[in-house]
Amino acid sequence: MDFLKQTLNILIDLLIVLVFLRVIFSWFRTEGALVQLLNQCTEPFLAPLRRVLPQMGMLDFSPLILLLLMQIIRSLINAYL
Repeated sequence: MDFLKQTLNILIDLLIVLVFLRVIFSWFRTEGALVQLLNQCTEPFLAPLRRVLPQMGMLDFSPLILLLLMQIIRSLINAYL
């Protein structure tokens, strides 16, 4: 069970880092292989949130909501596994 908990925590950490990098790169409007990779890795998690969240002009709150959800999921995993 401890191996499963550690693996899930590592995957959550990885997703959090990828989301942070995507947000930072979006500020600079950069293009390239790394940006495409970040988009491909994070879009499956962000797209459903964008469909649910209301439009806020040019602001996209889906990364913030995803980060909060990841922290909640991490807390649940650590509490119940």
